[in-house]
Amino acid sequence: MKKKLNWTSEKRYITYKNILIFQLAQAEEAQRELLNYVKSLQRQENQEFLQMREILQEKLTEDQATALKERERAKTLFHEVVRLGEQQERSNEMIQNLNLTLETKLQALEAKYLVAERALSTITQKGEVGLNNLTEWNDKMEKKVLSLESNLYALTVY
Repeated sequence: MKKKLNWTSEKRYITYKNILIFQLAQAEEAQRELLNYVKSLQRQENQEFLQMREILQEKLTEDQATALKERERAKTLFHEVVRLGEQQERSNEMIQNLNLTLETKLQALEAKYLVAERALSTITQKGEVGLNNLTEWNDKMEKKVLSLESNLYALTVY
């Protein structure tokens, strides 16, 4: 049982229906705009997120590269310190050996000096004895020469 609408009420019904359809269309449009706005915000946030992720990834990569370089530098520095330490130990051993050699040579030179000093002393003593003997011999020879001269003079005078 349908109730028959009169023309004014039917007109109102159609107008009300049109208003509702219009409002529904506006609400749907507003909802689509809101949905598009939310989607664009999500896209923008996703892009920003991806950019931040890329930046963080680049930073992590840089940090890893820097850490790797630092480890390599530290490793190189450590090896250099070890090499220098070993070289210093070899140098110390070489210096100790050279000092021992020098000390041995100095002792040998001191011994040679003492031997030479004794020999010189002996030669000096022998030289003095020899010089004394030569002086005595020279004196004797002079006396003989004087004696000979006086004898010759005496022979020539007679």
